[in-house]
Amino acid sequence: MKLKNLSIGLILFGLAGFSGCTSTVGLGVVQPEHEATVSSLQPTLQWKAVEGPGVTYDVVIYESDGMTPAYYREGLPGTTHTVEEDLKPGTLYRWSVRSRQDGKVAEWTMHETQVFTGVSYHRRTKYMEFSTPE
Repeated sequence: MKLKNLSIGLILFGLAGFSGCTSTVGLGVVQPEHEATVSSLQPTLQWKAVEGPGVTYDVVIYESDGMTPAYYREGLPGTTHTVEEDLKPGTLYRWSVRSRQDGKVAEWTMHETQVFTGVSYHRRTKYMEFSTPE
């Protein structure tokens, strides 16, 4: 009986002890989805609008291992932007978008992962990622 109870307890701990979720912090990103492979070396990026007059957006793209932007545009008037230069084929990129309105600049949008292991809680934020085709 003790062994059966122990087994049930371990199964329940395994089911309840490891849970997690992901979300976007900042502007809602429409495309590309996090960790997607895009179909073009000049992908189209899309995000949800911020309400109000005079809103513009900034977009930044980094190669996954780089600290210098591979692509940056500031003051975009809409919620869709097609990259104007070819990115490298078969490459993992990190990207983000932020809004500007009335002289205020929002934080860069991030992808957030939260994991609860039953003993500890981990929260990790990073730019969204996409890969280019070969």
